[in-house]
Amino acid sequence: MSAVEKALLRLSTPGAVLARKAGEAHFGVYAAGDRRRRPLAKLSAGEVGALETAGDLTARNDGFVISDAGRARVRREFAAPGEAFLVQHGAVIDRSVIDRQGELIPTARGFDSFFGIPIGCEC
Repeated sequence: MSAVEKALLRLSTPGAVLARKAGEAHFGVYAAGDRRRRPLAKLSAGEVGALETAGDLTARNDGFVISDAGRARVRREFAAPGEAFLVQHGAVIDRSVIDRQGELIPTARGFDSFFGIPIGCEC
């Protein structure tokens, strides 16, 4: 896992802030914005600039927070193979379904039911 991936993953937690600590050259990810603690991840100014340019970070007060695009990137990067596009739109889960013949399919992957229509139903 690269430093950028680690920082984005840590920024996904509620209240996390990316900020520069006074007198330091790098930026750190701080849980709940508490700069008295050690940062959860560190990034250089160049990495922060690239993430902001890509739209993964949003400036807030004297630091940065993760944007919706950044959260989608984290979900894509940590998705199962072949599911990167799907996970940015919702949680993909394992569940059991019954096919048209009434047989149980033990592990089908997909979204939760949508408008009451079960996964795998061709209704």
